[in-house]
Order: sequence, then structure tokens, then C-alpha cells
Amino acid sequence: MKSILTLIFTTVFFSNSFINHFSYDEKYVQIITNIYKGDKFIFVKMRREGERIKAKYFASKEFGNTVYERYSEWSKGKNIILACGAAYFDWGIPKFDYKKATPVGITIDNGNVVSYKKSDRGNGLVIVYATGGIACSNIKQGKLKMKCSGESFIFNVNQDKDLNRFIECSKEVNATVFQQHLLAYDGKLNQLTNFSTEKKERRFLVVGYDENNKLFHIVIHYPTSSSLKDAAEKVFNFLMDQELTKIEFMVNLDTGYQDVFKLYDTNGSEKNDIKGTEPLTSSVNLLVYYYE
Repeated sequence: MKSILTLIFTTVFFSNSFINHFSYDEKYVQIITNIYKGDKFIFVKMRREGERIKAKYFASKEFGNTVYERYSEWSKGKNIILACGAAYFDWGIPKFDYKKATPVGITIDNGNVVSYKKSDRGNGLVIVYATGGIACSNIKQGKLKMKCSGESFIFNVNQDKDLNRFIECSKEVNATVFQQHLLAYDGKLNQLTNFSTEKKERRFLVVGYDENNKLFHIVIHYPTSSSLKDAAEKVFNFLMDQELTKIEFMVNLDTGYQDVFKLYDTNGSEKNDIKGTEPLTSSVNLLVYYYE
């Protein structure tokens, strides 16, 4: 009898340990589907209060390991909420070999410079800090703020001298940086011109505040086949009317050849609310949110 009770206790203990180890508190994460003015929006709304929700970005392959291999090793024991492709990339040779692809635009991976060449495909410079926070700067404005060596600095990365100083600062704080289309910034929708008119499903990263001045990170999926301009306008209007009072920034997430997206529920089981067409193994870069 004692052996049976011990076995039951051990089984329950390890079962609960497994669930708790690969889970997150739903108080911090909501997966929502909403119909607004006839359009469908699916989004993951993550509360940053208490900094339990953190972001991690894998910008490129490293030391011979692919982004997927790096993610697989890092994610062991982590409570993953979602993982998705983010920045644009160029194919290597041969084309369509994801292992040969390289990121487009200014790219820094945990303090290591991958590319310092600016791209004309987006004015948003997204900074993912080692602490799990995310910030974004409008490259055109030339007022990128970052703290290092105990001081706050403002960099104009359009100038080579400031770009070099920004890179050195990023190395010091182990920041990760990628460039993307900046669709909204500081509460306003940007002038959405000269964008591709190709119609497809769209996905965005949005950071903003609600009516209680609480900070949220939102990854939102707009499943209707649309141009980038039309989708950005509809998502911005929906979020401002239904979810947020101010949008700090909204950037595009790649849904082209790198249409990668994995979403998990509170018990660590994969969900299909938002699902990419490509497997995680195709990741050229990867934005990850996790609970700690």
C-alpha cells in the first residue's frame, strides 16, 4: 500500500512540476479573436507589468548554429508564449536555402554586430534588451535613446560616427537590434507610402498603453489578404478604438518567405489561433516572448 501511495504521489508531483515548468500565468497573457467593423483580428496581448513577460530575439545564425538550433537550445526549460519571424532577409546562394539567408538592415545579436548597413526597407530600429524589454526608434528622426556606462545618450544612426557609438553601446549592454517598417510611432500612424501593394495576411508587433496606463506588448494577426498599408491602417484603428489609448510603436513582422509562427497555451500546448505556413526550422530570425 505504501509503495502504491508513493508511486501516486511521485506521479502527481512530476506531472504538476511539468505543467508548472512549461506554463505561464494567463493573467499576463490573453489570446483574443475580435470582429471589428466586419474585419477579423487575432492577437496575443501581453502585460509587461512586473516584467514577467520578456522578449528575446535571435537575429542570425551563430558559430555554425542556425537560428532554429540556437532557439531550441535556449528554450529548454523556458515558458514560451510565442515565436515568430520578424525582420526581412536576403537569400544567399543558392536561393531558397534558409541556412544561407542573411538579415536586411542594421542587425546586432546580443551585442555582436551582424550588419551595420542601413536598409531602405523600414525606418524602425527595434532594440530588444537583455533584460527582456523592447524599445523602438524612428531612424529618420535621428534621436535614438540608449543608456550605457551609467549615462543616457542620444544617437543619430544616420551619421557614421553616431552609428559606431551606438554599436559600441549595444555591445556593452548586450542589446539585440533589427530594422523593420515602422508603421506607427509616438501615438500616430506614419505616412504609409511607397509600400508593396502585394496582398497577403499581415502581422504586426505593437507596444502601447491602455486606459489605466498599463504597458502592453501585442502581436496581432490580420488574416484578410491585404496590402501592408491597408492592414496597418485597420489594425491601428482597431487597437486605438478597442484596446489601447496610445501606441508607442507598431512595426511589421515578416509574413513572406519567413511566415513562421508558433503559439502556446498556458500549459505549453501548441495553439492554432495564429499559425505560420513555414516551420520553425525555416527561421532566419526569430522574435520570442516567454514568461519568467
